[in-house]
Amino acid sequence: MFIGKTGRKVFLIWALLCAFQADRAGAQQPQASGQYWQGYQTPGVDLAEETTTLGFSMNSTYRSLRKTSLLLNTLASDIIYTHGYAEQSGGEGFKMPGDKGMMEVRTFSREAQGQRRTVEFGVTQRPAGGFRIYVYGEGGAANAPPAPNPDLYAVQTKLRSLLTAVPQPPQGTVDLKAVRYETIRLSYVHADRVMALLKALGYSTVEYQQLQGETIYDKVYSPVAAPDRKLPVVIKLIDPAKTSLQDAAPAGSAATPPTYGAAAGSAVPDIGGAFLHQLTGGDPMQRLLIAYDEDDPESLDGLLRLIREQIDVPSRQVVIEALVIEVNTDRLRELGIDYDGFQKEWGTTFGFADVQGGTRPFTFSFDNRFKESASPEYFKTSLKAMLERGEAEVLSSPSVLVLNDRQARIQVGQQVPVKETTTTQYQSTVSAKYFQVGIVLNLRPRISEDEMQVTMQVETIISALSSPRTDPPGVDSRQVQTFVRVANNTPFIIGGLISQDKSEKSQGIPFLSQIPLLGAPFQKQIVSQKKREVIVVLTPHIIPEDLQTSSSFLVPKDSDRFDSFDNQLFQSSYRIRTTDVFDLTFLRESSVLKDLIEQMNAKGLADPTIKQSPLIASLLKGQVPGEEIMVRRMLWELVRKLRNWEIVDLPRILFFKKEGEGRFNIAWLEKQLIAMRDRKKNTLVLVYNAEEKSTPEHPFVQPTATVIEEDLPDETGFRRPRYEELLHRYNDRDAAGKPLHWTIALRQDSDVTMLKQCLILKHLIEMNTPSGLNLASFHVGRQLLFPTREALERRFHIADRQAAQLFYQVQFYYPAFEQEFNHQTKLILEALRK
Repeated sequence: MFIGKTGRKVFLIWALLCAFQADRAGAQQPQASGQYWQGYQTPGVDLAEETTTLGFSMNSTYRSLRKTSLLLNTLASDIIYTHGYAEQSGGEGFKMPGDKGMMEVRTFSREAQGQRRTVEFGVTQRPAGGFRIYVYGEGGAANAPPAPNPDLYAVQTKLRSLLTAVPQPPQGTVDLKAVRYETIRLSYVHADRVMALLKALGYSTVEYQQLQGETIYDKVYSPVAAPDRKLPVVIKLIDPAKTSLQDAAPAGSAATPPTYGAAAGSAVPDIGGAFLHQLTGGDPMQRLLIAYDEDDPESLDGLLRLIREQIDVPSRQVVIEALVIEVNTDRLRELGIDYDGFQKEWGTTFGFADVQGGTRPFTFSFDNRFKESASPEYFKTSLKAMLERGEAEVLSSPSVLVLNDRQARIQVGQQVPVKETTTTQYQSTVSAKYFQVGIVLNLRPRISEDEMQVTMQVETIISALSSPRTDPPGVDSRQVQTFVRVANNTPFIIGGLISQDKSEKSQGIPFLSQIPLLGAPFQKQIVSQKKREVIVVLTPHIIPEDLQTSSSFLVPKDSDRFDSFDNQLFQSSYRIRTTDVFDLTFLRESSVLKDLIEQMNAKGLADPTIKQSPLIASLLKGQVPGEEIMVRRMLWELVRKLRNWEIVDLPRILFFKKEGEGRFNIAWLEKQLIAMRDRKKNTLVLVYNAEEKSTPEHPFVQPTATVIEEDLPDETGFRRPRYEELLHRYNDRDAAGKPLHWTIALRQDSDVTMLKQCLILKHLIEMNTPSGLNLASFHVGRQLLFPTREALERRFHIADRQAAQLFYQVQFYYPAFEQEFNHQTKLILEALRK
């Protein structure tokens, strides 16, 4: 049949449309396709019973790795129980275990007709999303070239039936049974702004329109959402309507007086307070609820990473140190400041916005490129010398921590009363109003992208009473508003705020100068003028991103004044010093740890649900497996330094002594030591099971100790090899690295002292655990709670399993850390392989 040009064009378009529809259908229906290794079937051709290919592949109908793995479990059961295969752990003769791109790899083999047949399958992630299942099999005699496995046809048939049996919801609908929910709490950005940005990026969102309820305090919320919603859907959770006792009256309510304790306009003081009309909301604020497809966790993971890593991020912080100094104008030249010009070593920038009083102000900054005498250190030294000589006076030296691009206000001064009289037709009322005089600094910094410079809006107002005895009093005000850009950690000066004091006084000869008319020759009038300059020195310090909580600008210096002990009503507290923190940066430089993080990130891209594991979640937060042992050692150093372990009295230490299966007695440590010495032994060993196993007869098991008495030789010096060998032997682990026992060994007085310190350490950990005890939280300036002396004196102390664990880990903290690191690493790798 003859087809013209037009017909050929129509046919070509029809063929392209068919191919496009087939490609779309392939994303949903299982397909045999492409070659993965040599011998794979050609695309679109099913295996025949007499197959000549070595493998095949199909798209998984699930977008979840977890559900794809469950489907493959069913396939594995069919291979084992229907075809007689035995599952293997890889090894020689298998290809997939060595392929890093393969996940969920499983291998099987069986003997048939004198030949070894193998089947192996694995999963890879598709670039367009979802997963593809690969199946490979060989059969044939040993040492012969790979031959097709005749069982692959049955395996393909079973896999196809499993994939086609997966129910698919109608197009454009959502299976509510497969919808899961995740709630996230925003830390820095308002929920409304996040919702607007996600909406702009094409995500489905649900917000609310607020309507009036039955009363003025009731609200009705109507959801507002796009009609063509698709998962994931971001739903804004409504914040409580009332969060402050000082909220204004609801709109539309009747006129309500601002005070409730007295009538409006009454001179009676209001002490009645406000009416609490609304219910109290106790739920968290600024939260989002995300509805997502259980079979598509990738979309949830991508959305969460977008919010947490790109949107809800903290602003940088700047510490601004201010120094307001009043100095004699003549002495300013000692600082290198010249009003008629400026010396070449200084950099000076002029700003003339809104000047009140004094001469033209200027901003004066330092530049480290010039000679040494122009450095900030030289300026500070010269200024300190002037202060010591009394030629300058510090009016104020505040500092403030402010977020980037936010305003900070520093106000130092006094409230000056001004009498105010209000006269009406019937009466006159006298009241007082107050206005502020002193020093006001308004600052708004902006950090450059390279974090090398800070651009600031600066307003400086300095005011003082010029005639305080007049009514109203006179006020001298000097004000500067300017824009500056200064390098990080570099001071700059705002100057030119000059005041002049004129004074007159008379001097004369006593008695003679006081004679009327005749005393004039014996006296003289002295008129003096003093010109004083107020300069403001501002120094911005950008807080490094990795030191947002422990920067030296944010914490007080190491001083006992910040500690609090022997309080009557509150717990004792101690601030961590610089010398209390170990340098443990080498822990995060471990190549093993870096490789573990890489594997975890690769697995997390394919299966985001893996991040819900506590071990993996802690690793994602930057924690090192086993780092808690290092923190315990640093805490023990504090206990030893503060010497509060001396309060623990040996007769008040007890333990639970094991007396058989499920039975125990309370034993006093001092009596046990005395009885041991009577039996000519010198080492008391208390062995605890790392995990107590309960039974139906004894569902609740106390941490009991097995008592062992040893006889060790005397050892002097720092090292005690026999004693250390005993501790290592009784604090053993199984082949997988899991602890089996924790042990206390008391040979000499120093061992008893160590036990007392560990008992204090146990209380210290219990008191501070809610706020977290890890390397990130153990930083300079943090306040730690300590048990009070009174509590330690009154309580009995139990030497239990936790005390035994601390007894070993504190003394051998580095070997214990390595053991725990290896153990947790194995657990993480096992979780990644599942």
